[in-house]
Amino acid sequence: MIKMIWLQFKYSWRAWLGAGVVFVIASILMGMSLTGLITFAMMNQAVLGPHNPTPVFIFPAIFGLMTLFMALSGVVRLVVQSLSREYVQWEILGTNPRQLSMIIGGQVGIVGAISGVVGYLISVPAIQSFYAWAQGLTGKAWFPDGHLTFSWLAFLAIVLSIAIISGGAGFAHSHKLFANARNEILKFKQSSNRPYSWLRLAVVIISGVFLLLGFRSSLTITPLIRTTIRHGYHLEAVAQYVGPVMEIMFWGIVFFVAITPIILPWVIKGWTTLLPRKRVATTNLAYRNTLLNRSYAASLIGPLFGGSFLLTGMTYLTMTFPGNGNKNQFIDAILSFAFYLGAPMIIILANVLTITMIVSKQQANDLDLMSLLGFTPAGLFVERVWESVIYSGTFLICAVVGNLPLYLTVKQIVINTQNTRQLSIASTWYWPMWLFIAMLVFIVAVNAWQVRRFARRSRRIVA
Repeated sequence: MIKMIWLQFKYSWRAWLGAGVVFVIASILMGMSLTGLITFAMMNQAVLGPHNPTPVFIFPAIFGLMTLFMALSGVVRLVVQSLSREYVQWEILGTNPRQLSMIIGGQVGIVGAISGVVGYLISVPAIQSFYAWAQGLTGKAWFPDGHLTFSWLAFLAIVLSIAIISGGAGFAHSHKLFANARNEILKFKQSSNRPYSWLRLAVVIISGVFLLLGFRSSLTITPLIRTTIRHGYHLEAVAQYVGPVMEIMFWGIVFFVAITPIILPWVIKGWTTLLPRKRVATTNLAYRNTLLNRSYAASLIGPLFGGSFLLTGMTYLTMTFPGNGNKNQFIDAILSFAFYLGAPMIIILANVLTITMIVSKQQANDLDLMSLLGFTPAGLFVERVWESVIYSGTFLICAVVGNLPLYLTVKQIVINTQNTRQLSIASTWYWPMWLFIAMLVFIVAVNAWQVRRFARRSRRIVA
Protein backbone atom coordinates (compact mmCIF):
# COMPACT_ATOMS: atom_id res chain seq x y z
CA MET A 1 0.00 0.00 0.00
CA ILE A 2 2.85 2.40 0.82
CA LYS A 3 4.41 1.76 -2.58
CA MET A 4 1.05 2.35 -4.30
CA ILE A 5 0.61 5.61 -2.41
CA TRP A 6 4.05 6.81 -3.45
CA LEU A 7 3.63 5.80 -7.10
CA GLN A 8 0.22 7.48 -7.29
CA PHE A 9 1.66 10.62 -5.69
CA LYS A 10 4.53 10.70 -8.21
CA TYR A 11 1.99 10.41 -11.02
CA SER A 12 -0.47 13.07 -9.81
CA TRP A 13 1.75 15.37 -7.72
CA ARG A 14 0.87 18.38 -9.86
CA ALA A 15 -2.77 18.07 -8.86
CA TRP A 16 -1.76 18.22 -5.19
CA LEU A 17 0.68 21.08 -5.68
CA GLY A 18 -2.00 23.74 -5.19
CA ALA A 19 -3.18 22.11 -1.94
CA GLY A 20 0.31 22.60 -0.51
CA VAL A 21 -0.25 26.36 -0.24
CA VAL A 22 -2.75 25.96 2.61
CA PHE A 23 -0.51 23.45 4.39
CA VAL A 24 2.52 25.72 4.08
CA ILE A 25 0.61 28.69 5.53
CA ALA A 26 -0.71 26.56 8.41
CA SER A 27 2.82 25.24 9.03
CA ILE A 28 4.22 28.78 9.13
CA LEU A 29 1.63 29.87 11.70
CA MET A 30 2.13 26.79 13.85
CA GLY A 31 5.92 27.00 13.46
CA MET A 32 5.93 30.59 14.68
CA SER A 33 3.75 29.61 17.63
CA LEU A 34 5.73 26.54 18.69
CA THR A 35 9.07 28.30 18.31
CA GLY A 36 7.88 31.05 20.65
CA LEU A 37 6.27 28.65 23.10
CA ILE A 38 9.33 26.41 23.36
CA THR A 39 11.74 29.35 23.62
CA PHE A 40 9.98 31.11 26.47
CA ALA A 41 8.82 27.95 28.24
CA MET A 42 12.50 26.99 28.71
CA MET A 43 13.46 30.42 30.07
CA ASN A 44 13.61 31.32 33.75
CA GLN A 45 10.52 33.14 35.00
CA ALA A 46 12.73 35.69 36.74
CA VAL A 47 14.31 36.61 33.40
CA LEU A 48 10.92 36.99 31.73
CA GLY A 49 9.65 39.43 34.34
CA PRO A 50 5.99 40.12 35.17
CA HIS A 51 4.77 39.89 31.55
CA ASN A 52 5.23 36.40 30.12
CA PRO A 53 4.72 36.55 26.32
CA THR A 54 3.91 32.84 26.08
CA PRO A 55 0.10 33.26 25.83
CA VAL A 56 0.35 35.36 22.65
CA PHE A 57 1.78 32.35 20.80
CA ILE A 58 -1.04 29.99 21.73
CA PHE A 59 -3.83 31.35 19.53
CA PRO A 60 -2.05 31.15 16.17
CA ALA A 61 -1.35 27.46 16.79
CA ILE A 62 -4.99 26.76 17.64
CA PHE A 63 -6.20 28.85 14.73
CA GLY A 64 -3.76 27.12 12.38
CA LEU A 65 -5.20 23.70 13.24
CA MET A 66 -8.76 25.02 13.10
CA THR A 67 -8.19 26.61 9.71
CA LEU A 68 -6.53 23.46 8.40
CA PHE A 69 -9.62 21.42 9.25
CA MET A 70 -11.92 24.15 7.88
CA ALA A 71 -10.20 24.40 4.50
CA LEU A 72 -9.08 20.80 4.06
CA SER A 73 -12.54 19.39 3.32
CA GLY A 74 -13.07 21.61 0.30
CA VAL A 75 -9.50 21.18 -0.93
CA VAL A 76 -9.63 17.37 -0.80
CA ARG A 77 -13.06 17.29 -2.42
CA LEU A 78 -11.93 19.47 -5.32
CA VAL A 79 -8.71 17.52 -5.91
CA VAL A 80 -10.51 14.17 -5.78
CA GLN A 81 -13.12 15.41 -8.24
CA SER A 82 -10.42 16.66 -10.59
CA LEU A 83 -8.88 13.16 -10.48
CA SER A 84 -12.20 11.33 -10.46
CA ARG A 85 -11.53 9.53 -13.76
CA GLU A 86 -8.40 7.93 -12.31
CA TYR A 87 -10.21 6.83 -9.16
CA VAL A 88 -13.09 5.42 -11.21
CA GLN A 89 -10.49 3.22 -12.93
CA TRP A 90 -9.17 2.14 -9.52
CA GLU A 91 -12.75 1.22 -8.60
CA ILE A 92 -13.25 -0.79 -11.78
CA LEU A 93 -10.04 -2.69 -11.02
CA GLY A 94 -11.52 -3.81 -7.71
CA THR A 95 -10.31 -1.23 -5.18
CA ASN A 96 -12.79 -0.57 -2.35
CA PRO A 97 -13.53 2.85 -0.80
CA ARG A 98 -11.31 2.19 2.22
CA GLN A 99 -8.29 1.40 0.03
CA LEU A 100 -8.94 4.42 -2.19
CA SER A 101 -9.21 6.59 0.91
CA MET A 102 -5.89 5.24 2.20
CA ILE A 103 -4.24 6.09 -1.13
CA ILE A 104 -5.62 9.64 -1.02
CA GLY A 105 -4.95 10.09 2.69
CA GLY A 106 -1.38 8.94 2.18
CA GLN A 107 -0.88 11.46 -0.62
CA VAL A 108 -2.32 14.28 1.52
CA GLY A 109 -0.02 13.19 4.35
CA ILE A 110 3.01 13.39 2.03
CA VAL A 111 1.95 16.88 0.91
CA GLY A 112 1.47 17.87 4.55
CA ALA A 113 4.91 16.59 5.57
CA ILE A 114 6.69 18.38 2.71
CA SER A 115 4.71 21.55 3.44
CA GLY A 116 5.56 21.23 7.14
CA VAL A 117 9.28 21.23 6.34
CA VAL A 118 8.99 24.26 4.06
CA GLY A 119 6.63 26.09 6.41
CA TYR A 120 8.81 25.65 9.48
CA LEU A 121 11.96 26.82 7.71
CA ILE A 122 10.06 29.98 6.73
CA SER A 123 8.53 30.40 10.19
CA VAL A 124 11.86 30.80 12.03
CA PRO A 125 12.96 34.06 10.33
CA ALA A 126 9.31 35.15 10.22
CA ILE A 127 8.85 34.90 14.01
CA GLN A 128 12.19 36.63 14.58
CA SER A 129 11.13 39.61 12.46
CA PHE A 130 7.62 39.69 13.89
CA TYR A 131 8.79 39.50 17.49
CA ALA A 132 11.37 42.23 16.91
CA TRP A 133 8.61 44.45 15.47
CA ALA A 134 6.29 43.77 18.44
CA GLN A 135 9.15 44.33 20.89
CA GLY A 136 10.06 47.65 19.30
CA LEU A 137 6.41 48.72 19.37
CA THR A 138 5.52 47.85 22.95
CA GLY A 139 8.91 47.65 24.69
CA LYS A 140 10.94 44.90 26.33
CA ALA A 141 8.82 45.08 29.48
CA TRP A 142 6.04 43.34 27.57
CA PHE A 143 8.23 41.36 25.18
CA PRO A 144 11.54 40.40 26.84
CA ASP A 145 14.53 39.25 24.82
CA GLY A 146 14.47 35.63 23.71
CA HIS A 147 16.57 33.49 21.38
CA LEU A 148 14.00 32.49 18.75
CA THR A 149 16.08 30.01 16.79
CA PHE A 150 15.66 26.70 15.02
CA SER A 151 14.38 23.96 17.32
CA TRP A 152 14.45 20.29 16.39
CA LEU A 153 11.59 19.66 18.80
CA ALA A 154 9.40 22.24 17.09
CA PHE A 155 10.51 21.06 13.64
CA LEU A 156 9.60 17.42 14.30
CA ALA A 157 6.35 18.42 16.02
CA ILE A 158 5.28 20.55 13.03
CA VAL A 159 6.16 17.99 10.36
CA LEU A 160 4.60 15.05 12.20
CA SER A 161 1.47 16.90 13.32
CA ILE A 162 0.77 18.39 9.88
CA ALA A 163 1.38 15.02 8.20
CA ILE A 164 -0.81 13.09 10.65
CA ILE A 165 -3.60 15.67 10.74
CA SER A 166 -3.68 16.19 6.98
CA GLY A 167 -3.38 12.47 6.23
CA GLY A 168 -6.12 11.55 8.70
CA ALA A 169 -8.41 14.30 7.51
CA GLY A 170 -7.72 13.38 3.89
CA PHE A 171 -8.65 9.75 4.62
CA ALA A 172 -11.85 10.77 6.44
CA HIS A 173 -13.03 13.25 3.81
CA SER A 174 -12.23 11.01 0.85
CA HIS A 175 -13.81 7.97 2.52
CA LYS A 176 -17.02 9.94 2.91
CA LEU A 177 -16.90 10.93 -0.77
CA PHE A 178 -16.28 7.39 -2.01
CA ALA A 179 -18.82 5.85 0.37
CA ASN A 180 -21.47 8.23 -0.99
CA ALA A 181 -20.53 7.32 -4.56
CA ARG A 182 -20.21 3.57 -3.97
CA ASN A 183 -23.45 2.62 -5.73
CA GLU A 184 -23.21 5.21 -8.49
CA ILE A 185 -19.50 5.51 -9.21
CA LEU A 186 -19.99 6.68 -12.78
CA LYS A 187 -21.85 9.72 -11.39
CA PHE A 188 -19.10 10.44 -8.91
CA LYS A 189 -18.92 14.22 -9.30
CA GLN A 190 -22.62 14.65 -8.57
CA SER A 191 -23.02 12.06 -5.82
CA SER A 192 -19.91 13.06 -3.84
CA ASN A 193 -21.22 16.55 -3.16
CA ARG A 194 -24.04 15.82 -0.76
CA PRO A 195 -24.51 18.62 1.75
CA TYR A 196 -27.07 16.74 3.87
CA SER A 197 -24.73 14.21 5.48
CA TRP A 198 -25.44 13.14 9.05
CA LEU A 199 -22.06 14.45 10.21
CA ARG A 200 -22.67 17.91 8.75
CA LEU A 201 -26.16 18.07 10.24
CA ALA A 202 -24.76 17.03 13.64
CA VAL A 203 -22.13 19.79 13.47
CA VAL A 204 -24.80 22.32 12.47
CA ILE A 205 -27.07 21.32 15.37
CA ILE A 206 -24.34 21.20 18.03
CA SER A 207 -22.66 24.47 16.96
CA GLY A 208 -26.09 26.11 16.59
CA VAL A 209 -27.01 25.21 20.18
CA PHE A 210 -23.71 26.56 21.56
CA LEU A 211 -24.09 29.66 19.39
CA LEU A 212 -27.53 30.36 20.88
CA LEU A 213 -26.12 29.84 24.38
CA GLY A 214 -23.38 32.35 23.56
CA PHE A 215 -25.94 34.93 22.46
CA ARG A 216 -27.95 34.26 25.62
CA SER A 217 -24.90 34.81 27.83
CA SER A 218 -24.06 38.02 25.98
CA LEU A 219 -27.55 39.42 26.53
CA THR A 220 -27.81 38.42 30.21
CA ILE A 221 -27.16 41.03 32.91
CA THR A 222 -25.82 39.16 35.93
CA PRO A 223 -26.11 40.55 39.47
CA LEU A 224 -22.34 41.23 39.51
CA ILE A 225 -22.56 43.25 36.29
CA ARG A 226 -25.63 45.12 37.58
CA THR A 227 -23.75 46.02 40.76
CA THR A 228 -20.71 47.13 38.78
CA ILE A 229 -22.87 49.41 36.63
CA ARG A 230 -24.64 50.84 39.68
CA HIS A 231 -21.27 51.87 41.11
CA GLY A 232 -20.40 53.65 37.87
CA TYR A 233 -17.78 51.20 36.54
CA HIS A 234 -19.23 50.93 33.05
CA LEU A 235 -15.99 49.99 31.32
CA GLU A 236 -15.38 47.14 33.74
CA ALA A 237 -18.95 45.95 33.19
CA VAL A 238 -18.66 45.76 29.40
CA ALA A 239 -15.33 43.94 29.72
CA GLN A 240 -17.20 41.05 31.40
CA TYR A 241 -18.76 40.20 28.05
CA VAL A 242 -15.48 39.48 26.23
CA GLY A 243 -15.75 35.76 26.94
CA PRO A 244 -19.32 35.32 25.62
CA VAL A 245 -18.52 37.31 22.48
CA MET A 246 -15.46 35.11 21.86
CA GLU A 247 -17.74 32.07 22.18
CA ILE A 248 -20.10 33.57 19.60
CA MET A 249 -17.20 34.14 17.23
CA PHE A 250 -15.89 30.58 17.56
CA TRP A 251 -19.21 28.77 17.29
CA GLY A 252 -20.42 31.22 14.66
CA ILE A 253 -17.52 30.28 12.37
CA VAL A 254 -18.13 26.55 12.90
CA PHE A 255 -21.89 26.93 12.34
CA PHE A 256 -21.76 29.06 9.22
CA VAL A 257 -18.96 27.08 7.57
CA ALA A 258 -20.93 23.86 8.17
CA ILE A 259 -24.22 25.27 6.91
CA THR A 260 -22.78 27.04 3.85
CA PRO A 261 -23.10 24.07 1.42
CA ILE A 262 -26.75 23.64 2.48
CA ILE A 263 -27.94 27.22 2.04
CA LEU A 264 -25.66 28.28 -0.81
CA PRO A 265 -27.86 27.11 -3.73
CA TRP A 266 -30.89 28.85 -2.22
CA VAL A 267 -29.01 32.09 -1.71
CA ILE A 268 -27.69 32.04 -5.29
CA LYS A 269 -31.13 31.26 -6.71
CA GLY A 270 -32.68 34.03 -4.62
CA TRP A 271 -30.55 37.08 -5.24
CA THR A 272 -29.57 36.33 -8.85
CA THR A 273 -33.20 36.96 -9.89
CA LEU A 274 -32.06 40.59 -9.94
CA LEU A 275 -29.62 39.76 -12.75
CA PRO A 276 -30.65 39.65 -16.43
CA ARG A 277 -30.63 35.86 -16.53
CA LYS A 278 -33.51 35.55 -19.00
CA ARG A 279 -32.28 38.27 -21.35
CA VAL A 280 -28.51 37.66 -21.46
CA ALA A 281 -27.16 34.23 -22.39
CA THR A 282 -23.78 34.70 -20.69
CA THR A 283 -25.47 35.69 -17.42
CA ASN A 284 -27.77 32.67 -17.50
CA LEU A 285 -24.86 30.34 -18.30
CA ALA A 286 -22.81 31.83 -15.46
CA TYR A 287 -25.75 31.29 -13.09
CA ARG A 288 -26.05 27.64 -14.15
CA ASN A 289 -22.31 27.07 -13.80
CA THR A 290 -22.22 28.45 -10.26
CA LEU A 291 -25.02 26.08 -9.24
CA LEU A 292 -23.24 23.18 -10.93
CA ASN A 293 -19.89 23.99 -9.28
CA ARG A 294 -21.25 24.00 -5.73
CA SER A 295 -18.09 22.37 -4.40
CA TYR A 296 -15.99 25.27 -5.64
CA ALA A 297 -18.50 27.82 -4.34
CA ALA A 298 -18.72 26.22 -0.87
CA SER A 299 -14.93 25.82 -0.63
CA LEU A 300 -14.48 29.47 -1.58
CA ILE A 301 -17.30 31.19 0.32
CA GLY A 302 -17.24 29.12 3.54
CA PRO A 303 -13.71 29.98 4.72
CA LEU A 304 -14.11 33.54 3.42
CA PHE A 305 -17.21 33.97 5.56
CA GLY A 306 -15.42 32.52 8.58
CA GLY A 307 -12.59 35.01 8.11
CA SER A 308 -15.01 37.92 7.66
CA PHE A 309 -16.94 36.97 10.82
CA LEU A 310 -13.71 36.70 12.83
CA LEU A 311 -12.41 40.02 11.49
CA THR A 312 -15.67 41.79 12.38
CA GLY A 313 -15.80 40.25 15.85
CA MET A 314 -12.21 41.16 16.65
CA THR A 315 -12.86 44.70 15.45
CA TYR A 316 -15.71 44.94 17.97
CA LEU A 317 -13.51 43.55 20.76
CA THR A 318 -10.58 45.88 20.06
CA MET A 319 -12.54 49.04 19.28
CA THR A 320 -15.61 48.74 21.52
CA PHE A 321 -14.51 46.66 24.50
CA PRO A 322 -12.02 48.44 26.79
CA GLY A 323 -8.78 47.21 28.28
CA ASN A 324 -7.27 47.97 31.67
CA GLY A 325 -6.14 51.51 31.01
CA ASN A 326 -4.98 53.28 27.87
CA LYS A 327 -1.56 51.64 27.65
CA ASN A 328 -2.92 48.14 28.16
CA GLN A 329 -5.79 48.79 25.78
CA PHE A 330 -3.36 49.99 23.12
CA ILE A 331 -1.18 46.90 23.54
CA ASP A 332 -4.20 44.59 23.50
CA ALA A 333 -5.46 46.21 20.30
CA ILE A 334 -2.09 45.87 18.59
CA LEU A 335 -1.69 42.23 19.58
CA SER A 336 -5.27 41.41 18.63
CA PHE A 337 -4.94 42.93 15.19
CA ALA A 338 -1.56 41.29 14.63
CA PHE A 339 -2.42 37.80 15.85
CA TYR A 340 -6.19 37.61 15.36
CA LEU A 341 -6.59 39.64 12.17
CA GLY A 342 -3.25 39.04 10.42
CA ALA A 343 -3.56 35.25 10.46
CA PRO A 344 -7.13 35.14 9.05
CA MET A 345 -6.19 37.40 6.15
CA ILE A 346 -3.25 35.15 5.25
CA ILE A 347 -5.41 32.04 5.52
CA ILE A 348 -8.15 33.61 3.40
CA LEU A 349 -5.74 34.53 0.61
CA ALA A 350 -4.08 31.11 0.77
CA ASN A 351 -7.43 29.32 0.56
CA VAL A 352 -8.62 31.39 -2.41
CA LEU A 353 -5.31 30.84 -4.19
CA THR A 354 -5.35 27.10 -3.45
CA ILE A 355 -8.82 26.30 -4.72
CA THR A 356 -8.32 28.56 -7.74
CA MET A 357 -5.19 26.62 -8.70
CA ILE A 358 -6.99 23.31 -8.19
CA VAL A 359 -9.99 24.15 -10.39
CA SER A 360 -8.00 25.98 -13.09
CA LYS A 361 -7.59 22.80 -15.18
CA GLN A 362 -11.30 22.01 -15.00
CA GLN A 363 -12.19 25.59 -15.96
CA ALA A 364 -9.84 25.36 -18.97
CA ASN A 365 -11.77 22.29 -20.14
CA ASP A 366 -15.02 24.24 -19.72
CA LEU A 367 -13.63 26.95 -22.01
CA ASP A 368 -13.00 24.35 -24.72
CA LEU A 369 -16.60 23.16 -24.50
CA MET A 370 -18.03 26.69 -24.53
CA SER A 371 -15.88 27.56 -27.53
CA LEU A 372 -17.32 24.59 -29.42
CA LEU A 373 -20.79 25.94 -28.63
CA GLY A 374 -19.93 29.21 -30.40
CA PHE A 375 -18.64 31.52 -27.66
CA THR A 376 -15.99 34.01 -28.72
CA PRO A 377 -13.10 34.91 -26.40
CA ALA A 378 -14.94 38.14 -25.51
CA GLY A 379 -18.07 36.15 -24.69
CA LEU A 380 -16.06 33.69 -22.60
CA PHE A 381 -14.57 36.56 -20.60
CA VAL A 382 -17.99 38.17 -20.03
CA GLU A 383 -19.36 34.83 -18.80
CA ARG A 384 -16.43 34.44 -16.40
CA VAL A 385 -16.96 37.97 -15.11
CA TRP A 386 -20.60 37.17 -14.38
CA GLU A 387 -19.51 34.03 -12.51
CA SER A 388 -17.10 36.14 -10.45
CA VAL A 389 -19.90 38.60 -9.66
CA ILE A 390 -22.22 35.79 -8.54
CA TYR A 391 -19.58 34.16 -6.30
CA SER A 392 -18.52 37.49 -4.77
CA GLY A 393 -22.08 38.79 -4.41
CA THR A 394 -23.20 35.60 -2.69
CA PHE A 395 -20.32 35.91 -0.23
CA LEU A 396 -21.14 39.57 0.47
CA ILE A 397 -24.80 38.80 1.22
CA CYS A 398 -23.95 35.85 3.49
CA ALA A 399 -21.25 37.83 5.33
CA VAL A 400 -23.39 40.91 5.98
CA VAL A 401 -26.41 38.86 7.08
CA GLY A 402 -24.17 36.72 9.31
CA ASN A 403 -22.63 39.83 10.92
CA LEU A 404 -26.01 41.38 11.80
CA PRO A 405 -26.76 39.19 14.87
CA LEU A 406 -23.25 39.88 16.21
CA TYR A 407 -23.66 43.62 15.64
CA LEU A 408 -27.07 43.71 17.37
CA THR A 409 -25.68 41.70 20.29
CA VAL A 410 -22.66 43.97 20.82
CA LYS A 411 -24.87 47.04 20.45
CA GLN A 412 -27.21 45.70 23.13
CA ILE A 413 -24.21 44.99 25.39
CA VAL A 414 -23.15 48.62 25.02
CA ILE A 415 -26.68 49.76 25.88
CA ASN A 416 -27.03 47.39 28.84
CA THR A 417 -23.74 48.52 30.37
CA GLN A 418 -24.49 52.21 29.72
CA ASN A 419 -21.25 52.53 27.78
CA THR A 420 -20.52 55.69 25.80
CA ARG A 421 -18.87 53.82 22.90
CA GLN A 422 -20.52 54.32 19.51
CA LEU A 423 -21.24 51.38 17.20
CA SER A 424 -22.28 52.00 13.59
CA ILE A 425 -24.31 49.65 11.39
CA ALA A 426 -21.59 50.18 8.77
CA SER A 427 -19.37 47.83 10.79
CA THR A 428 -21.43 44.89 9.52
CA TRP A 429 -20.30 45.41 5.93
CA TYR A 430 -16.86 47.00 6.41
CA TRP A 431 -14.80 43.80 6.31
CA PRO A 432 -17.20 41.95 3.96
CA MET A 433 -16.94 44.81 1.46
CA TRP A 434 -13.14 44.78 1.46
CA LEU A 435 -13.07 41.01 1.07
CA PHE A 436 -15.74 41.24 -1.64
CA ILE A 437 -13.59 43.65 -3.64
CA ALA A 438 -10.45 41.55 -3.17
CA MET A 439 -12.30 38.35 -4.08
CA LEU A 440 -13.89 39.89 -7.19
CA VAL A 441 -10.65 41.40 -8.47
CA PHE A 442 -8.67 38.21 -7.87
CA ILE A 443 -11.16 35.86 -9.55
CA VAL A 444 -11.66 38.20 -12.51
CA ALA A 445 -7.89 38.50 -12.94
CA VAL A 446 -7.44 34.71 -12.89
CA ASN A 447 -10.31 34.21 -15.33
CA ALA A 448 -8.93 36.91 -17.65
CA TRP A 449 -5.57 35.15 -17.67
CA GLN A 450 -7.24 31.81 -18.44
CA VAL A 451 -9.34 33.23 -21.31
CA ARG A 452 -6.32 35.03 -22.77
CA ARG A 453 -4.25 31.86 -22.58
CA PHE A 454 -7.07 29.88 -24.20
CA ALA A 455 -7.43 32.45 -27.01
CA ARG A 456 -3.71 32.32 -27.76
CA ARG A 457 -3.72 28.55 -27.84
CA SER A 458 -6.74 28.55 -30.15
CA ARG A 459 -5.05 30.95 -32.55
CA ARG A 460 -1.94 28.76 -32.66
CA ILE A 461 -4.05 25.69 -33.45
CA VAL A 462 -5.88 27.51 -36.27
CA ALA A 463 -2.60 28.84 -37.69
